[in-house]
Amino acid sequence: MFKRKGKSKMKKGQMTIFIILGIVLVVVALLVFLINIRNPLSGINSVKNPEAFLQGCISPAIKEISTKLKQTGGNLNPEEFIEFEMNKEKQNLTYLCYTNISYVPCRIQEPMLIQKIKKEIEEELSKSVENCFEELKENFEGQGYTVEVGEGQEIKVELLSKKISVQIDKRFSSLKQGGGFNENVFNFQEQDYLYDLAIVAQEIISQEANYCNFEQLGFSSIYPEFEIKKIRTSNLDTIYVVTSKKSSQEFKFVTRSCVIPPGF
Repeated sequence: MFKRKGKSKMKKGQMTIFIILGIVLVVVALLVFLINIRNPLSGINSVKNPEAFLQGCISPAIKEISTKLKQTGGNLNPEEFIEFEMNKEKQNLTYLCYTNISYVPCRIQEPMLIQKIKKEIEEELSKSVENCFEELKENFEGQGYTVEVGEGQEIKVELLSKKISVQIDKRFSSLKQGGGFNENVFNFQEQDYLYDLAIVAQEIISQEANYCNFEQLGFSSIYPEFEIKKIRTSNLDTIYVVTSKKSSQEFKFVTRSCVIPPGF
């Protein structure tokens, strides 16, 4: 008996083609996914949804500013700080409570820490907001709209538990035959634990200023959602790293309080 090999070869050829097509589709899908990650605005129609476009444009700037504030102790340009290498990276950590007198409790440097952080975000975010509105304007004009953008803007930041709320007051109007868009207030929210971490930092410096020490064990038993690490430097400063266990976000700062000189 003779076996027919033609159909078998044909089936194998078809299978090979299907496998190749499957691989190509997976590669294309992966490329699209990576493009969207690198450019979150690629899938947003700025004309149909200007607010979503602005949020996608401004959101990375909010995250970047928040990350910097967490790494430096809530101050982007601190006057009193130490340079400390952590995880092979040098960082300027802000003194949130400081004294240069031995045996004396530290003095809180930022009694209004939350307000200070809000102001830092508002000032640092200003340039990014202007650039995003300019990009939005160009997109509208590219589709035939006549656009007017108000000069200047007012940025209001609210730090809330597990989020940052941003309100931008800026006039933006567009006109085209058959329709247009007109808005003066834009609201965004970004999930972030900056407020929660800063509240813990406030409690730490309050105890340092009043009692020369932070009662870590007692605090951790009441608020187990935070991990607090204390690092004593050779200069007798104390570096605090406060971590939100749920988000893994960290807030770092330094104190110098009730220092006992070497030899005593």
